[in-house]
Amino acid sequence: LDGSLDDYLRKIYMKDEALHLCHAIYVLGQAARRFYLNFIEKLRNIDFKGVYPDPCLMCRRNINGICFVAIWVDDSLFVCHSIVIQQTIYDLKREGFDLKLDGSLDD
Repeated sequence: LDGSLDDYLRKIYMKDEALHLCHAIYVLGQAARRFYLNFIEKLRNIDFKGVYPDPCLMCRRNINGICFVAIWVDDSLFVCHSIVIQQTIYDLKREGFDLKLDGSLDD
């Protein structure tokens, strides 16, 4: 998980020293929340809209079709036609995300 930290959370005090963090890391309680907020912001940048009444479901419509994304903490599931998902992957990479695909888009 990689997300921004609030200024007041950047310094962590340990027994003999203080660490200055630049990004949220997985072991921090705030890491999943920061990732979620960053991911939602990037999805909105590429025209995804929230679906009422579930804030963890978003969709985007364009000339190629509709794409749904279900988000659970730091995992997501995209459901759409292969052309639409390829465009969505391209758009998210352009927004700065490294993506891991499980399985083939041809299934």
